[in-house]
Amino acid sequence: MKLFAQEIGKGGEDSLIIPLWDTQFRSLISAHPLGGCPMGEDASKGVVDSFGRVFRGKNGTAKYKGLYIADGSIVPTSLGVNPSLTITALAYRVAFDIVGRKKEHLPQPIERPPSH
Repeated sequence: MKLFAQEIGKGGEDSLIIPLWDTQFRSLISAHPLGGCPMGEDASKGVVDSFGRVFRGKNGTAKYKGLYIADGSIVPTSLGVNPSLTITALAYRVAFDIVGRKKEHLPQPIERPPSH
């Protein structure tokens, strides 16, 4: 960013403004809100288990049959980076559990023609 600002900015690095940069902690502020239905070991610690299955009640590990959550709301807090891949991986994990963890539902390698 600094090199880019030096090349195109009127005042070089002094004209560089990064609106989501926290100068006090020197970190990027993420604008990817997450949470709302966090994962937990049981209902007292979260809304869903690690496979997105929704807990029944306020305590214990009983779950609603067939009720899953598979989006960014199960991530308990902001990751500080774009969460797209994390959410995709979690959704895949939930989907794999839904189909019974059967290997035939796993992605298959792509057959590529031999290179010359």
